Amino acid sequence: VFAYDVSEPRITHAITKLGIPGTYRREDLPIGIKCMISAHVLEHLVDPNQMWIDASRILVAGGLFVCFVPNGDEAYEAIVGRRKYDQLWGAVHPLAITSRFIRAMCQRYGFGVTLCCPPYDKSHPPDADQPLTAAELCFIARKL
Repeated sequence: VFAYDVSEPRITHAITKLGIPGTYRREDLPIGIKCMISAHVLEHLVDPNQMWIDASRILVAGGLFVCFVPNGDEAYEAIVGRRKYDQLWGAVHPLAITSRFIRAMCQRYGFGVTLCCPPYDKSHPPDADQPLTAAELCFIARKL
């Protein structure tokens, strides 16, 4: 386990109070990671390409990038209506992350991808034809 956060105080807390090694500096991320997990961060980034660049740099071949984001897909919008995206979850979400965007980033940065929505059920693997109509998207991207 290795933690990364842009906030130096949060990383200091992880290191001193939780005993988890970490950094707030992207250049200090270790190389050779097998799995990178991000939960509800990507939609807040000014430039989401940076996360993909880092994932490409630090993950081993076959390594996984597991990410959860609010669902910005049109199929979900059709269910909830045309309300403002950043108000659906009670906080500002400057980016609408869609399955199309995720697939494009995976192709650009050399990842295969599986997309899914809740309910997450390990006894039923994600289906490529599964409608993405829940409030959250999950993608599991494997570095090629």
